[in-house]
Amino acid sequence: MKKKKRNIASVLLVLLLAGANTIYAANAESYICTAERSIGFKYNKNSNRWEEAKFDVDEKRYIVTREKSQKVGRKVAWTVKEYNQQETALICEDDFNPFGNLFCGGGIFRMNRFNLRYIYTLIGYYNSNIIDDKGRVISHEGGRGTFIELGSCR
Repeated sequence: MKKKKRNIASVLLVLLLAGANTIYAANAESYICTAERSIGFKYNKNSNRWEEAKFDVDEKRYIVTREKSQKVGRKVAWTVKEYNQQETALICEDDFNPFGNLFCGGGIFRMNRFNLRYIYTLIGYYNSNIIDDKGRVISHEGGRGTFIELGSCR
């Protein structure tokens, strides 16, 4: 009987800790999101055609962070940055909704804080070969292109 009570107590402790971890994740100030799959299209300059593509996601990670201060003239609740990058890649104007969803622009980045999954889509190509004020090409035709990326966060 003591062994059975000990087993039940162990199971309850594990469930309690797992629940606490879920509550913590749902109210976190930042998340690290890791890409798992990315597919899309890439423009082939040589053939002048779109080709299906799988993109490498081995090192693709993002930091989703609650903004503590507002950017001048812009409503910002959360930001998304590529891991080890200083510049903000995406802006999320509103906080997570009651269903746990976060919606960000600058591409389309969606994350759910309850199941800790995200989807990121970007429509590329149409803005290829943009020239900066010093005459340098800052976007190269045939780059990553248009993609849908899926991953998980912690």
